[in-house]
Amino acid sequence: MIGKAYFIYQDPHYVHAEWAKAIGSVFIHFRLHKWLTHVKGSRIVARNFFLWLKKPKLAIAEGGAPLIEAALLKINRGCLMVYLATDITPYKMIKEKNLLLKDLTEFSDFVIANSGMMMNDLLRVCHLKNYSIVYPFVRDEFFKYKPVNVKDEEKAVFVGGLWKFKGVHLLPKIAKAINKKSFKLLVIGKPYELTLKETDCIKPLGFIPKEALMREVSSAKAYLHPAIYEPFGVSIAEAVMLGTIPIVSNKTGIKEFLPKELVADSLNDFIEKTIQVMELSKEEYHDLISKIKEKLEPKVKRETSINEFKKAIKAFISNE
Repeated sequence: MIGKAYFIYQDPHYVHAEWAKAIGSVFIHFRLHKWLTHVKGSRIVARNFFLWLKKPKLAIAEGGAPLIEAALLKINRGCLMVYLATDITPYKMIKEKNLLLKDLTEFSDFVIANSGMMMNDLLRVCHLKNYSIVYPFVRDEFFKYKPVNVKDEEKAVFVGGLWKFKGVHLLPKIAKAINKKSFKLLVIGKPYELTLKETDCIKPLGFIPKEALMREVSSAKAYLHPAIYEPFGVSIAEAVMLGTIPIVSNKTGIKEFLPKELVADSLNDFIEKTIQVMELSKEEYHDLISKIKEKLEPKVKRETSINEFKKAIKAFISNE
């Protein structure tokens, strides 16, 4: 038995929510409610609330933002603290020298990262007590979707929130550099930190229904993800399951499942690799996407991911 677990979340991401449900967690927003996140004084109110909670067996923090709340539970109630390292916290520790996040990560009893890159970056700067890697999963409907037979030879796509860490600010430069008159990059996702204007080569679509998203991604010749830092990249895995070849930066966790010719070391390299994919023949394209799918698909199945998470948690508890 795992015992009572509090899942202290931010959004939550559907993958993390399924993990937490699988071990019977109680869900608690780290600011008590989503609409309180940006309310002045909400941190003080929320953190006092956490001091009054009954003792759980585990306090699980979804990403770096709830680490303080999980630490309060560990200090005040003597529970075990689990950190789901699934966000850009390692990047903040390395690039921004955030010592508080480093201390909170090291204070965690167990760290679960969602890619080898994430774990390697954490181990570069932190001394971890216990740690494991659990890959996220792709929703079942992306496996069941029947990809289009004919690709749009002039279309590429990006899917995700418009954040700088996802490399969204680089998309206009990449699209312009492709230098094809009819080339179009569709950008699907809500504007958060950034907004993009429509141009001859970029078309921001904002949020669109899932069925439309799958259709647009499936019909694109390439999926572009020039991230400054992407812990894994579930949307990239979704694109692969829809039959679309991704080009990613070398700061993207999913790179361990992709061939080197699709992982870029610089902006110019990214542009060159995109052009190469756009120019692949139908046979070359089919061979490459088939090889990628064969390697990635077993790792991102829902049942596999959830079972690996449960197994990691149970192994950790049994050793305590």
